[in-house]
Amino acid sequence: MAPLLTATPSACSPYPYTSPPLFDRVAREASLDGGLRLLRLSVEDRVQYLDGRKVRQVQRRPRWRDDFRFPGQSVALRFCPGPGAADVDGCAADGSATVRFALASSPTSARNESAGLDATLVELLLDTRARDSAASLAAQEPGTPLEVSQVLGRGFSSVLSLGADLATALEEQRPLLLLGASPGGVAALRSALSWTPLLAHAAQHPVVAVVLAPSPTAAPFVVEWEEWRQAGVKLHSVFEAGGEGGARAVLSPSDGQARLAPELGALLGSGPAGLRALLGPRAREACVLLSGIPPEQGAELAKRLAEAGVHGRSILVADAGAVGLD
Repeated sequence: MAPLLTATPSACSPYPYTSPPLFDRVAREASLDGGLRLLRLSVEDRVQYLDGRKVRQVQRRPRWRDDFRFPGQSVALRFCPGPGAADVDGCAADGSATVRFALASSPTSARNESAGLDATLVELLLDTRARDSAASLAAQEPGTPLEVSQVLGRGFSSVLSLGADLATALEEQRPLLLLGASPGGVAALRSALSWTPLLAHAAQHPVVAVVLAPSPTAAPFVVEWEEWRQAGVKLHSVFEAGGEGGARAVLSPSDGQARLAPELGALLGSGPAGLRALLGPRAREACVLLSGIPPEQGAELAKRLAEAGVHGRSILVADAGAVGLD
């Protein structure tokens, strides 16, 4: 089990927050080298009812979990980055830190694990190697107070078309190609790959996931990869031995130009034939989910996919405001 935080509603700019969450236990390791840790957040989410003379038990307001509908959404956390369990409002002179994280759990798992509770349990992936304010969360002691926002973003969706998103792709029974780099990017991929509608889709339609990481020991969620494969997902990994980050594995930086790394280029193949080898005869109808890939690398991937016949509206990106997703 990973750690818990508890929260009660309040409002705070620039996000609506719930407060104050508390760590119940130390975050558990999410990579073989121990550099990534999975934190469990318990957000107070009690159902409140209004009673009238004619109508009883009418829900007063939506629950926190009601906004968590799709993989690729995020939350913002506000906390004291220094040691100790200081209240957020009582931070030292350097003030509190606010960071957005991709939700690593899926909407269905959050609801299943929270059934019968006055709280919603979700998971966040922390990169302790980054040595920033976000990484300092993993070192906080149990009982450390922080604040958590409402669920943010639309999940995996197109920046070119308002109606193009992951739910629509599943309804249209389209093949799926998922590419995730960086801890935050693979966290968003994990949310999708543990989402019940996508797993049901994978049983009947092609779903291919590509995880980009510095090395096998630094890759997130390795222990869950076999579960994804058993669900029907074809999983590939691209590693950069000795690299500094998973996003670098997307490109070959030797000449300073945006060029796909040889391993990823070989996996995607050349033109429509290459994509058909990966996704089958309906490859041109595929939706491609990108997360954790910086804009310049994403542009090169989009160009490569366009050459294979994938329309720009079929490229879906996770919430770009979260850590590791921009």
